[in-house]
Amino acid sequence: MKIQTSWLDGPLLPNISLNEAIGCEQIALVSQNDERLKKIFRHRPNLEIFLNSFTDQFGVSIKPSLIIFRCDNLSSALSFEAIAAFRNILVSCAVPIARAMHIRESGSGIKFAETFEFYPWMLSKDGNSLVGESTVFIGHHSVERIKGQNNPIQPNITRGAHAFDIELLRFLLEAWQSYFLHHVDSHKNIALFRSLNMAHQASLMPSTGLSSEMYDYGRLISLWVSAIEILLHPGGDKTGSRWTIYKVLKEAEWLDQTLAEEAHESGNSADAKNTKGKLNVAGSLYGEMYEARNKFLHGNRIDLNDLKCKRSEVFRFDVAPILYSLLLRYYLGVIYPDDLIDDIETDVSGYLNKYVFYQKQLLLEHAVRGAFCL
Repeated sequence: MKIQTSWLDGPLLPNISLNEAIGCEQIALVSQNDERLKKIFRHRPNLEIFLNSFTDQFGVSIKPSLIIFRCDNLSSALSFEAIAAFRNILVSCAVPIARAMHIRESGSGIKFAETFEFYPWMLSKDGNSLVGESTVFIGHHSVERIKGQNNPIQPNITRGAHAFDIELLRFLLEAWQSYFLHHVDSHKNIALFRSLNMAHQASLMPSTGLSSEMYDYGRLISLWVSAIEILLHPGGDKTGSRWTIYKVLKEAEWLDQTLAEEAHESGNSADAKNTKGKLNVAGSLYGEMYEARNKFLHGNRIDLNDLKCKRSEVFRFDVAPILYSLLLRYYLGVIYPDDLIDDIETDVSGYLNKYVFYQKQLLLEHAVRGAFCL
């Protein structure tokens, strides 16, 4: 029997409008101009009506993005876990870049995970109605009655591929395919996607109210530490600690060699009697973050200084996702293969490609320098 491959529509994301598709051969976040989505419209015309119903709170039309995924013979669909994991990948490839840009005062980006929030209503399988589901409700309604809106705490924004760490995205999507399509149930895959889930929670806004308390920021710092610990825990009966993280940060490949120098004390006062040697810049910053996490979670006395890096006015809340992103690069082995450059004197394009490959890592490292006042 000939296998027919088709694209199916998944969750709608009303807070982001894409200029171009982001994803891989099996799953993607797309705009309404995507040719694959237009083909879906031909078989599910109510989907186009549904998408075109969206406005912001003031009646201005917005163009939501949509997750689509491939399916053979329409016989099976991706699990919600796989789709949510894809969303978590997008968050972890966008939020750290935006935070780094914020620290370097070089622009804005996608600073919070609410940008990738799923809309609770979707078109039914038969395409004739809408079905809704969230933690607090299950519903069913007609397509014609919907007046879709984005989340008012996160205005709809338009972005392209430049808002994402594309090289990291490629490696993460390879891991996504390994785990969810090929069912490689390794510790490395399990730890990665549990960590990405925690990173998604850490990337949410401190509060959805009019203001945030200091404790809200402390909670998110704690979640970032947890995401890092999950990622780098050795697994099984082995134990992990902050010293495990310090070791990995020492082993990571730094483009800026000043960040690799092991000449700094841990930012954690509990390490005052450290006999295991000096740390690099990232290790010192992580030590500070680890100490702040303990203060917030253990109910110790805190003040505003517990939210800021000791050597700068940069908030640890912004540094945490940057360290996480750099550790993801180490974990996945995101390194440019130098054998792609043939000749040091003649292969100009090879060196240009290498620069593009490391462009986002350079941005992240520059933000680390800024947080440490280098």
